[in-house]
Amino acid sequence: MALASETYLLLHRMLEAADTEEDLEIARKSFQAIVDENRGSTNREDRFDVAWSMSCLAGIYGRLDLITLAEQAYLSAVRLFDENDMAIQSAWLTVALAKLYVELERIDDAEHQMK
Repeated sequence: MALASETYLLLHRMLEAADTEEDLEIARKSFQAIVDENRGSTNREDRFDVAWSMSCLAGIYGRLDLITLAEQAYLSAVRLFDENDMAIQSAWLTVALAKLYVELERIDDAEHQMK
């Protein structure tokens, strides 16, 4: 079942306000629950919710210095947005992933991502 617009705002505010590992873990569980609940759905809105939640998880993992998980979540979110014909969202995440690669001094990966 697709999230209500108020829920998007609430979750996004929760993520922005999270400043401790405990806060980030609470946010992570919330976004992971959305992924788990909607994974495999054929409904476009549910698939958006999964992709959006994966992108939020990528940011959380990055903030927790769980770089491998952040990279995997970014790649999953990009793939899901692409599959859902949401090129703008996919492009934004591709840039975010490339920035992560630059921070990690993985320049070849960043360049590959931007192609």
